Amino acid sequence: MERKIKRASKKQTRPARQRATSLLSDVHKGLHAYKDKTTNRKFTFDSRIVGSVRNNTCLMVDGRYDVDYQLIINKAFNGYSANEIHKMFTIEFDKHIRKNEKKDDSTSVLTLHHSNNINYDGSAQDYSIDFAILRIINGKAEIIRRKNENEYVWNKLNCKNDEIYRYFYELDKKIQKKIIEEYVLPLKKENIKLAPNNPNKKKSYQIFMEGVNNYKHEIE
Repeated sequence: MERKIKRASKKQTRPARQRATSLLSDVHKGLHAYKDKTTNRKFTFDSRIVGSVRNNTCLMVDGRYDVDYQLIINKAFNGYSANEIHKMFTIEFDKHIRKNEKKDDSTSVLTLHHSNNINYDGSAQDYSIDFAILRIINGKAEIIRRKNENEYVWNKLNCKNDEIYRYFYELDKKIQKKIIEEYVLPLKKENIKLAPNNPNKKKSYQIFMEGVNNYKHEIE
């Protein structure tokens, strides 16, 4: 059966973004209970939406879409281990997961799955939200990744694509729209059709990079 694929508008992704705002507000309040032993500063973090929703390349597949966030911890807690920070976030997330939601802990993100059913049973899922936890050390981002079942570590975030992002966001809005519609979305639609274990399947950021690079090479 052919999958239904269409572009998700900002209006259509609003429920996920509103849920993320509500959840992160609750998590933030809970994390204020943690204080740095040296400075006595409360634990805080900043959040920012990233990925396909920010780039306006979000696709709805069979009525379902994904949203991505980065959570950047305040520098007073940069010295804490990835295990400590991950545990703090996990405890607070678990307190605020609703009956129609499920939380997964993958290699590098905490994922909230949302269902339209009263209780979450895996069906009627309309969106998921990925939360990556980061710290900034000397201007460089590091992300929490799972090393094994019970151990998490800080890993440097790959920044080699920053130049492409800067290039894209410095372009005129009309050119950005052209790149999204003519270079990125066609690649995403073909990628979605591939099986999850297909070696040719790419992540959203890889497709975005490829689309922008294809445009650059065409006009050079």
